[in-house]
Parts: sequence; structure tokens; C-alpha cells
Amino acid sequence: MNKSHRYFIITVDTEGDNMWRSMFSKNSVEHRTTIRNAEYLPRFQQLCEQYGFVPTYFVDYEMAGSKTLQHMAEIGMPKGKLEIGMHMHAWTAPPYYEFPPEKDGTHGNPYIGEYPTDVIKKKVDGLLSRLQEAFHLERITSHRSGRWYLDARYVKILHERGVFADASVTPGVDWSSTIGQTRESGGPDYRGFPHHAYEMDLAHIGCEGTSGFYEIPVTISVKDHIVTWLRPNRNNLSDMLDLVQEQSESRASYLEFMIHSTELMPFGSPTFQTDGDIEKLYQDMETLFERIAKEYQGIGLSDYVRMAYL
Repeated sequence: MNKSHRYFIITVDTEGDNMWRSMFSKNSVEHRTTIRNAEYLPRFQQLCEQYGFVPTYFVDYEMAGSKTLQHMAEIGMPKGKLEIGMHMHAWTAPPYYEFPPEKDGTHGNPYIGEYPTDVIKKKVDGLLSRLQEAFHLERITSHRSGRWYLDARYVKILHERGVFADASVTPGVDWSSTIGQTRESGGPDYRGFPHHAYEMDLAHIGCEGTSGFYEIPVTISVKDHIVTWLRPNRNNLSDMLDLVQEQSESRASYLEFMIHSTELMPFGSPTFQTDGDIEKLYQDMETLFERIAKEYQGIGLSDYVRMAYL
């Protein structure tokens, strides 16, 4: 890595509309998904380009079919203006898998780790093929898992298929009480995981190793049990600016910002409901990006890994 540079990584979970609700059933998977929020991506892309930033769009199965996104990528990728990565929503990526019935009521959408290994492989292969075809790519190298889920089995499958840059870890955050589809399921506990980028030990994903698979965690600070993300929530501009200052003073080599594509559309998320909410979001992002641009250079996730490690 060029030691004189520090890098800003923008990540966008680029997904179908209303993924916030529980929708796990064969009927809902096949008929519920719209992708209207794709029409709101060009404005965000324009904002990123205004500051010389390079968003990485983690694209799920549904959004891969967006002509708007495909056109944006066709123009932007050859110029190095954006990256397309993989976003696994296990319940919408085919093939559909029927879990055995549970006796204790309705659960949440399933984590990828709840599926049998052969089903996981089919889902990963199918999503990678769809993305490669939709965006005319020979290879997908970056990934973020739906519902922030990683485990050693899933990481090994991704690694075997050429993915080498991941951004699923949320250091300091415990998702274990967030239920999946099956009894006693829950998300990962990322307390104790590194806050910095690291080459992962595939058998112990919270530890450093020599695998050739790299974790670039979201920028998160945990102080006195207060968790601060580099992620807008409509009321946290000052907290994000403080986080940037903290990272700057610590000489962190990168910042990683995240947002959902649905959060860029009015009524697309629980947080940003109205046109006014969206305008406030853009005002906050402009202020934040202007501050970050003073010290950090924009880069895609895979290129950051190439720059830092390869």
C-alpha cells in the first residue's frame, strides 16, 4: 500500500424493495420482489463521483436484473467509477429450500448458514453466474452477506469460487439474538473481532491467517457500550463526523461507509420515509463526504485489497 494514502470505501447493499420484512415462503420469494429503488441509484452515483469516490455495489439476485443498474455499471466500471460485488440474501437466491416445519411460531428470514452445504453451493454458484452475466464480468471478487452472516463453512465456499474481499463483519456487534428461520438460530457475534482489515484464518474467521481471503470490516466504534457506525440514520451526522475524526487521528488506513440502496428511495426503508428524509440524507452525506475527501482517497473494495495486500 502507498503509505501516504488513506482510502475511503463506500459499500451499498443493493437489494430488492422492502427486504426489511420477514418474507420467507415460496410464494413471497417468487412474487413479492420489486426493484423500484434501482431508479434512485444514479443520483447517489453522481454524488460519489463528485468527490472522486468509488462505490462498491453488493448486488442481490433481484437487483441483478435492473436495467438501470446494468446501464450505470456499463458506463462506470470501465472508467473505474464503481465496483459490482455479491450480496447473498439466502431466502431469495435460488434454489428454493423448504425447511422442516417448526412448532414454535414464525421466525425471521434464514441465514445462509442454516442451509445444507450442497444448497449453499448451488445458491452461491447461481448468484455468481447471474451477476457475471448481467454485468459482463469474468469474475466477482467482493462480497457482503445478507444479515451480516459469516461462518467458516460459508467463507470456504466463497474462497473456493474466487471471492477474496469481504465486508460482512461488523466489529463489536452481536447479532446472536437476531433470529433466523430455524429453532435457536441467530446471527454471528462479532464482539472481539478485529476492527481493522485482516487476512482471515478460514477455520477461525475472527483471527488472522494466510488464506488469501481478506476481511475489510465496516468502520464501527464501540465505547462504553455505545456503538457508532459510519452509516447514516437521519440523526447521526455529528456522530459520523466524530468517528471520522477519531479514525483520522488513529491513522486508520481506511474508512468504510455503508448504506442500503432502499434507503435512497422515499418509503424504501424504516429510516428514510419521506422526500424530506431523503433530502436530509443527501445533505448529511454531502457534509460527510466533503470532510472525508480532505484526507481520504476513494477506492473500491477489491482494489483496496489489491492495493493493501496483493
